[in-house]
Amino acid sequence: MRSKLFFAIFFAIVLLITAPTLAGETPVLKTKALTSAQIMRITGEAALNVGCHLYGGDLYNGNRDVFITELSIYVKTVKNGEVFPQIYLCKLDIAPLSKVPFGINIVSGDENADYSWGIIKAAGYNVDPRLITSLQSNR
Repeated sequence: MRSKLFFAIFFAIVLLITAPTLAGETPVLKTKALTSAQIMRITGEAALNVGCHLYGGDLYNGNRDVFITELSIYVKTVKNGEVFPQIYLCKLDIAPLSKVPFGINIVSGDENADYSWGIIKAAGYNVDPRLITSLQSNR
């Protein structure tokens, strides 16, 4: 069902892009930086996958009107007693009110090290929340 929602939103975005082209105009669909309130609606869980440097989990886009395309994620770990804060750029597609898996290669910490993370920036497209509501009611 999630894939149907994703493809329906993707199709709607494609229509928005191509509609001006049909009228002879240049299509423009630009990402915008999300507000702090919109970023706070992006939640998730993440952990280090044992045996590799992949830190990941699931992300949920709790925004009704934003299709997320990019996240800047802060990950902090400890290696040999030294703190390693890093910022990673994740290019991904998260439809409104949807959950997706994610993973990033990170600098691994010591054995049994603690990891902390957070989303510090995000970008995406505005979408019509009525479109999302009608798609969800058809499930």
